[in-house]
Amino acid sequence: MPTNKPDYYEANKHKYWTSSKANEKSKYRKRARRILEKAWKVKPNDGKDVDHIDGNVKNNKPSNLRAVTRKKNRKLWAKKRNGK
Repeated sequence: MPTNKPDYYEANKHKYWTSSKANEKSKYRKRARRILEKAWKVKPNDGKDVDHIDGNVKNNKPSNLRAVTRKKNRKLWAKKRNGK
Protein backbone atom coordinates (compact mmCIF):
# COMPACT_ATOMS: atom_id res chain seq x y z
CA MET A 1 0.00 0.00 0.00
CA PRO A 2 1.58 3.33 -1.01
CA THR A 3 2.09 5.84 1.79
CA ASN A 4 1.19 8.91 -0.27
CA LYS A 5 -2.56 8.30 -0.14
CA PRO A 6 -4.40 10.73 2.15
CA ASP A 7 -6.30 8.01 3.97
CA TYR A 8 -3.19 5.90 4.70
CA TYR A 9 -2.84 7.27 8.23
CA GLU A 10 -6.49 6.74 9.06
CA ALA A 11 -6.33 3.17 7.79
CA ASN A 12 -3.14 2.29 9.70
CA LYS A 13 -3.08 4.42 12.86
CA HIS A 14 -4.27 1.47 14.93
CA LYS A 15 -0.97 -0.31 14.23
CA TYR A 16 0.95 2.25 16.28
CA TRP A 17 -1.54 3.41 18.88
CA THR A 18 -2.45 -0.09 19.98
CA SER A 19 1.17 -1.12 20.54
CA SER A 20 2.45 -1.48 24.09
CA LYS A 21 5.41 0.79 23.31
CA ALA A 22 3.12 3.69 22.42
CA ASN A 23 0.97 3.13 25.49
CA GLU A 24 4.02 3.11 27.78
CA LYS A 25 5.37 6.40 26.37
CA SER A 26 1.94 7.96 26.66
CA LYS A 27 1.76 6.94 30.32
CA TYR A 28 5.00 8.79 31.13
CA ARG A 29 3.98 11.89 29.15
CA LYS A 30 0.64 12.11 30.94
CA ARG A 31 2.38 11.75 34.29
CA ALA A 32 4.75 14.61 33.40
CA ARG A 33 1.79 16.79 32.44
CA ARG A 34 0.12 16.12 35.80
CA ILE A 35 3.33 17.03 37.65
CA LEU A 36 3.47 20.44 35.96
CA GLU A 37 -0.26 20.99 36.48
CA LYS A 38 0.18 20.43 40.21
CA ALA A 39 3.07 22.92 40.20
CA TRP A 40 0.78 25.48 38.45
CA LYS A 41 3.12 25.77 35.45
CA VAL A 42 0.52 24.60 32.92
CA LYS A 43 -3.26 24.56 32.79
CA PRO A 44 -5.58 22.20 30.94
CA ASN A 45 -6.07 23.25 27.29
CA ASP A 46 -3.57 26.11 27.52
CA GLY A 47 -1.79 25.22 24.26
CA LYS A 48 1.48 24.29 25.94
CA ASP A 49 3.41 21.05 25.89
CA VAL A 50 5.63 19.51 28.52
CA ASP A 51 9.23 19.28 27.33
CA HIS A 52 11.64 16.76 28.82
CA ILE A 53 14.90 18.72 28.79
CA ASP A 54 17.13 15.65 28.44
CA GLY A 55 14.78 13.97 25.94
CA ASN A 56 14.08 10.96 28.16
CA VAL A 57 10.31 10.53 28.64
CA LYS A 58 10.85 8.29 31.65
CA ASN A 59 12.74 11.00 33.55
CA ASN A 60 9.87 12.94 35.15
CA LYS A 61 11.87 14.81 37.76
CA PRO A 62 10.53 18.37 38.12
CA SER A 63 14.00 19.74 37.31
CA ASN A 64 13.84 17.96 33.92
CA LEU A 65 10.40 19.29 32.91
CA ARG A 66 9.44 22.63 31.43
CA ALA A 67 6.37 24.09 29.77
CA VAL A 68 6.85 25.34 26.21
CA THR A 69 4.57 26.20 23.32
CA ARG A 70 3.66 23.37 20.95
CA LYS A 71 5.58 24.99 18.10
CA LYS A 72 8.77 25.30 20.15
CA ASN A 73 8.45 21.76 21.47
CA ARG A 74 8.17 20.33 17.94
CA LYS A 75 11.25 22.30 16.91
CA LEU A 76 13.20 21.07 19.95
CA TRP A 77 12.09 17.50 19.32
CA ALA A 78 13.37 17.63 15.73
CA LYS A 79 16.76 18.88 16.92
CA LYS A 80 17.02 16.17 19.58
CA ARG A 81 16.02 13.48 17.10
CA ASN A 82 18.60 14.61 14.54
CA GLY A 83 21.33 14.79 17.19
CA LYS A 84 21.96 18.52 16.89
